[in-house]
Amino acid sequence: MKKIAIGFLLGLLGFTSYAETLWGKTEIGDPLWAVKIAYPSGEDIPPNEANIVKKTGAMLLYRISGVEINQDKFNAGFSFINGKLAQVTLASKLQVTGDQCFYKHSQLIEALKSKYGAPISADLSSGMMRKALFQSGSVSISAHVFAASNDCRLDVYYTTTLSDAAKNL
Repeated sequence: MKKIAIGFLLGLLGFTSYAETLWGKTEIGDPLWAVKIAYPSGEDIPPNEANIVKKTGAMLLYRISGVEINQDKFNAGFSFINGKLAQVTLASKLQVTGDQCFYKHSQLIEALKSKYGAPISADLSSGMMRKALFQSGSVSISAHVFAASNDCRLDVYYTTTLSDAAKNL
């Protein structure tokens, strides 16, 4: 009987699907309830067309505040397509000078490099807006900075990049 039970469990393992991490304790395609279990201190965001991410079509439905990265506080927004998690956005708005803002962005890029390796593309040299793009499996991580006067906006977008059909290739 023990061998049958072990065989049954091993058989079930063959049917489990691989879930890829999107950000933190979330996985690509998680339903909203799973994100709420992973981050119970968050707040629901009522569905609203104004909360649709233009690039991906995902709708912001949940947010947590106070995510600390390099001693700065970020809000994490969780956006869904057809009830499945498709994007996580980390956003921080700081009151610092342009040079301080770009320094904070370079610290953020270094932290991302330590986790994901070198960026696959980057525009870090000039202007008020800079960005770097990283890839981890089918997750695209894009770190942006916008500096104007004493306003500094740091954003990191975690999005899925492969179609369902391409995941089987």
